[in-house]
Amino acid sequence: MPLFETAQHREVEERIIRTAAEAFKCEAAPCSKAYCVDAVLFRNGRAVAFAEARQRKDKDGQLLSINKYNTLTWSAQKYVHAMQMTDLLPVAFCVEWLEGVHYMMIKRKPYPVGYMVPNKVRWEPDKEPVVHIPVSEFKRLPIEYTW
Repeated sequence: MPLFETAQHREVEERIIRTAAEAFKCEAAPCSKAYCVDAVLFRNGRAVAFAEARQRKDKDGQLLSINKYNTLTWSAQKYVHAMQMTDLLPVAFCVEWLEGVHYMMIKRKPYPVGYMVPNKVRWEPDKEPVVHIPVSEFKRLPIEYTW
């Protein structure tokens, strides 16, 4: 659950979730900030997946290319919680890069762990352990869904 989130962050996440829901042929319902995922995806009135959204930008606020780095860093805590949610439904991790929205389905898979100290530390909890997920594991939307 985010410790620091603005209305602008939430608007971006909602737009990314709408893009993903359309590609997955679903409807999305937002989750409260208390949850580790941003939305529940429904098809024909039935919950079929959870979705988490992120946008990757540089320090100047410009979208990064998916090819800029070999891995995406993500909060280790968020990753562990998302893995736990897969016990209930699949979890789609949707990320917007310069080239568009890409996604990966969260699996119980170990990734290298690092420690992140952001360029702009808003407050002490911004420093945290992260997982390094290879960007090669992400697929560009639209897709063919299997769930």
